[in-house]
Amino acid sequence: MITPMKKMLLAGRDRDKEKVLKTLRTAGIIHIEPIDAASVSVPKKLSSDIANCKRAINIVANIKTKDGIIAAPGTPHRVVEEIIEHHKKIPELESNILSLSRKLEEMILWGELGLENIATLE
Repeated sequence: MITPMKKMLLAGRDRDKEKVLKTLRTAGIIHIEPIDAASVSVPKKLSSDIANCKRAINIVANIKTKDGIIAAPGTPHRVVEEIIEHHKKIPELESNILSLSRKLEEMILWGELGLENIATLE
């Protein structure tokens, strides 16, 4: 039974070209047609993924840890998603810290207030 073929764009290092082509031909799972590189447009999703990867790399490169090593959980794609997601939350968390710091300063004026103090007020 003949099944419809799907088109794909395979990019790789030039020095690996012959090895990759030979492997694909040997597997018999692909029909290869040369294309004009100028006529190929990068899919928007791929461009977005590449931009997110670059952004994630920049974020991680600027993180200072005491060990200097950051454990990377899961797949590379998931790591990128997590980094971007966490990075978006930083401003909100910094705002929460400021808000809590202000509340703490207001509460310090009250001094130490224990259960005994409350009991004497009753």
